[in-house]
Amino acid sequence: MKKCMLNLVLISVLILPALAITNKPPEWIAAPSKYYPQDLYATAYGTGKTAEAAKANALSSLSGFLETRISSGLRVTEEAMEQRDAKKTTNKYSQHVSSDVRTYTVGSLQFAEIKESWYDESAHLWHALAAIERDKVLTHYSSIIDNNEQLIMLKMEARDQLPDTIKNYIQAQYLFQENKTNYFYYNAFTTSVTQNRYPSIREDYILQEIQRAKQQMPLSIIVRNDYDLQIENELKQTLKEHDFSLAPESNYRLIVDIELRESREMNKQHFVNLAATLMLMYKDTELFRVSASANQGDRNESGALKRSSKVLARKLSTEVLHAFGQQ
Repeated sequence: MKKCMLNLVLISVLILPALAITNKPPEWIAAPSKYYPQDLYATAYGTGKTAEAAKANALSSLSGFLETRISSGLRVTEEAMEQRDAKKTTNKYSQHVSSDVRTYTVGSLQFAEIKESWYDESAHLWHALAAIERDKVLTHYSSIIDNNEQLIMLKMEARDQLPDTIKNYIQAQYLFQENKTNYFYYNAFTTSVTQNRYPSIREDYILQEIQRAKQQMPLSIIVRNDYDLQIENELKQTLKEHDFSLAPESNYRLIVDIELRESREMNKQHFVNLAATLMLMYKDTELFRVSASANQGDRNESGALKRSSKVLARKLSTEVLHAFGQQ
């Protein structure tokens, strides 16, 4: 019996200190950078009554950290880009992106991992550490940036007929705008040992080339069977708003043929179905062709025709812009 008691005492002496050591907070709680250096990782810490709650809170804390970094990186990136560009074209975009930083932050969390977790028995509390490996993010966005920059250069260097040239330039501008977000992501994860990245081509250069190409292609508009000049006026207004130049006479002609397909009455409503084909001609060569239709109703034929013409004008204007690469 005494021997059994002695064994229990010995076991207690050995086990209890071990349990105390097991319940001691691990070092990564107080000093995460010791295990996950800041130059290599972005980290955040969270607690919760359950393991899942602790992990969720750690990711939420990491999200807040990234939101601050991305916002800061956005400002730094845009300031650097404005210094390089003759025209300060980035402010409006910066405000737009700033309002959506949380969306971009959530996108960055795809790289996050829960690296550590620990349960504090005395406090009945879970602890978790979330981390993002900076190199993974930098490599990912660097690849996207490089691919987009290559596409931008190819589109800016392409030598085609003027409508295709304008389309390439406009698409290059859209790629440039899209790539801005990738720079914001990338620069949010750089450190003292990794340099920020900025576009190799200036945005004002792309915009100048678009404007120059449009000025080289003055458009004359010819609309046949236009009701109340609605379609011609809508086309002119839309093209002017997008900086296309117009001329009464030009080798570049937008020719629109409108066809009245059907006019019918149904349930005390009159419906007019209009169809149109628009062609861009350079002298005798057709450069592109688009089409649209509209079928609107009203109490009488005149009202239905007016409504259909209005809808058709908007559709044709949209199709023309798409043909030139405008979104």
